[in-house]
Amino acid sequence: PLKGRLWVLSEQNNTPLAQLCQNQDGRLLRLDKAIGGRYSAFSPVGLLIGGLAGIDVYNLTRGAAMLLNTFIAGPLGHDALQHAIGSAFAQKEGLASEVFMPYSKQLALLPEWWAQLWAESLGKEGKGITPIKALGPVDQHSQLQLYLDGPADKLYTLMTIRPNKTQEEALSATMAGLANTPILKGLSAACLTYMQATATKDIFCSLQKPVRELTLKKLDAFHLGGVMMHFMLATALLGVIWRVNPFDQPAIEQVKLKTKAYLAEGC
Repeated sequence: PLKGRLWVLSEQNNTPLAQLCQNQDGRLLRLDKAIGGRYSAFSPVGLLIGGLAGIDVYNLTRGAAMLLNTFIAGPLGHDALQHAIGSAFAQKEGLASEVFMPYSKQLALLPEWWAQLWAESLGKEGKGITPIKALGPVDQHSQLQLYLDGPADKLYTLMTIRPNKTQEEALSATMAGLANTPILKGLSAACLTYMQATATKDIFCSLQKPVRELTLKKLDAFHLGGVMMHFMLATALLGVIWRVNPFDQPAIEQVKLKTKAYLAEGC
């Protein structure tokens, strides 16, 4: 039943899984060892799984390629370089952590990926900024009190999506009345979320907290690809600024070797 229907990802042709694939006339996709997992979204491993999950991988890669091309055409004024410089300056000023808070449930997993990218790529030789994952507006009720009134040791990055009033369902006067909040009449959920994010940014600025905002025109595969490429470039550039290799993880390898040694000894 697997004949001609099997797809396999493998670094080598001689692994048991790769041989099974070849024996079944399947499609073998080779993985490049030089591409770490956190950078693999646009490699076969990311695109195959993403495609199976229903992601528009064509537009995802098109958005990433377009952003990369804009960087190549003008790196000095590019947002990715400014992002890296801002983070380097923040650490120099004693800010030990960076909070990344996108304002969209659809982007809930983006901080998970970013935290690994940021920590594993840059936490080396005494350098690094601890990533803190957040999601707006949910975490306005669990973390924002600390950020606004706590220690001044963090950099804040907010991500917003510009609302499209013509395509989003607005709250009716009846529903706003039932909620005893007539001010919500005519507002969509996306617009309300955007206003919460804008208010948060304004308060950060009024308190002289270091904050930056990344705004997407639209939330789709094309713009998501651009966002991910932005963070990959910013990470690599910050590695250059700090003179660390953003593509390896030597400390983690030590833990892997020690774990294998314990496994060999048994429990």
